[in-house]
Amino acid sequence: MTTIRMDGLDPAAVLAVLYNHTRPMGYGALRPDANTKMTVPEAQAVLDSAVPPGAALPREGEEQPPELDDDGRIWVSYLRGHSLSLHFAQDEVEIEAYDQSNGPGLADRALAHLRSTGSVIPPS
Repeated sequence: MTTIRMDGLDPAAVLAVLYNHTRPMGYGALRPDANTKMTVPEAQAVLDSAVPPGAALPREGEEQPPELDDDGRIWVSYLRGHSLSLHFAQDEVEIEAYDQSNGPGLADRALAHLRSTGSVIPPS
């Protein structure tokens, strides 16, 4: 399990920067919002919408909300057609599956960008 410490970073900013550094995949690219950038308030709303274990989930084909696991971590799988596969804990984020889906080292580069610039938007 590969994790990155989020010391001093807003988890919503971490989610936004990790999302913004990826591209939509497969049929997810057909979503009207697939190529939009995520803001920190939008990312906070995503994290706030996490559902507890056993909660009723939307029907198949609808956007799945993040899920809370039994340890209180937030699992974000797919979002707006982007494969994220992130587990958010109190002060760290598990990024192994994210890097497998999006490219080795991408999470490190995205978070280095956030730390150095404060921006969740990747350089062009």
